[in-house]
Amino acid sequence: MSDETNQVYAVAHARGGGFIPSGVPGLAWNILLAAWVAYGAQTAIKLCVFALQPVYGQEFQLSAFASLMFPMVFTFLQAPLSPTLTHRTDRLGGGFSRRHMTILVGAICALVAALIGFKTLSGSFVTFMILVAVCALFLGPAEPLVCAMASDWFPMEHRGFALGFHHTGYPWGSFVAGLSISWLLSHFGNANWRVCFLLMSLPMVVVCWWIWDTVTLKNQRKLVGEITKAGFHSSIHDEVLPSEVGVEQKQVTMGEAWNLTMKNPTQLIMVINGFLICGSYWVWAGFLPLFIYYVGKYSAAETAAYTVMFAITGGMGQVIWGGLSDKIGRKLSFMCIFVWAIVGFYFMQYSLISLTWLIGAQIFVGFSTNAPYPIFYAVAYDVADRRVKGLAMGFIDLGFYLGALLLLLTGALIELGGGKASATGYYWVLYMLMTIYAIATVLTLLFTRETKGWFFKHDWAVVSRASSNIPEL
Repeated sequence: MSDETNQVYAVAHARGGGFIPSGVPGLAWNILLAAWVAYGAQTAIKLCVFALQPVYGQEFQLSAFASLMFPMVFTFLQAPLSPTLTHRTDRLGGGFSRRHMTILVGAICALVAALIGFKTLSGSFVTFMILVAVCALFLGPAEPLVCAMASDWFPMEHRGFALGFHHTGYPWGSFVAGLSISWLLSHFGNANWRVCFLLMSLPMVVVCWWIWDTVTLKNQRKLVGEITKAGFHSSIHDEVLPSEVGVEQKQVTMGEAWNLTMKNPTQLIMVINGFLICGSYWVWAGFLPLFIYYVGKYSAAETAAYTVMFAITGGMGQVIWGGLSDKIGRKLSFMCIFVWAIVGFYFMQYSLISLTWLIGAQIFVGFSTNAPYPIFYAVAYDVADRRVKGLAMGFIDLGFYLGALLLLLTGALIELGGGKASATGYYWVLYMLMTIYAIATVLTLLFTRETKGWFFKHDWAVVSRASSNIPEL
């Protein structure tokens, strides 16, 4: 490894950045904001499938198990196209080259979600399921594409903050969408729940125009110069990892990309923990509306609003932990987040004592529910070969969406605990979540290497840094 490459890596990765970026060019912030709004627009469509479970479940006469299987299939179907489409943008060069694919998948999502809004097209369970499935196929790759956009265009010194800020688009998008759905149900009635899909599709149209106008080759060239002039390192220009030194940067096949990614233990654990942790999030998002509606006895409109209270601190947690991961380390941040979540899920057992408890418990656990995801993407981007950075995020996404399989166990536990109206099964689900987070903590401690910040030199792991594409400094 050359001294020059070693220096770039040491400065940009091992050194912790400031908690709040300063001196970052305005164009980088502009594109980060576009990626943030894009993520929020995607989230609004996704939330319709989860938050409206009680009302479309009643219309289509679904049991508790079937009610959870529907969002499970919706989430699962977001996985298949993510690796293929993100790899395609890597082969084109990343950066500006991701623009067209991002706009294409966003436009398809907006169109299909709008079609769900018409009862003539989604009046039967079969047609509703088909439209939701098509929407899911393209919502899946939309997430890693905008995550890669946030990573590509922001200085690598502040990648953790950038992805933390970017990912607040999910919880805060959920919060706004949840309140909007609550108002729409109150105004139009439960029978007109489809209008939520129609109106939630509109922000995506605005996003597609914004990306088309801003994410250009001219702006990419301009930004690389501005970032260098400001004393930072550009993710779409400077970044070279140990495995890449002296190697011609040729395009790689999907098989080669898979090997580059999965033979890296840190990357592999990101996929495994992505399955476990994001699967737990789908469990959380799936069981919470049913818990509040059937056990808490709140109305459908109240349920839509109270289901997203955790999103208030969910976004805060992403910014705080994302920024801290640049300073103290990504691995250390992961373990702190996981322990926080275990405590929060324990408190959720008492959430139906009163509305204050319901909101308070969610606000506490919210600091951990969304916080891991930008760090997953940051680590994936940190250690990935520059030719497969988008695909590395696509593989993380694959783990995320396959995690929806945990909803099978969730539905079974609720049914075994007495069905939708019994609290017992829901409490069993909370114990399951605590166990999953404990397993993820151990896997992170033993089988991943720190990539940044203070903990870089205080890492405890049984795998080598070299195997994780990280130099010994």
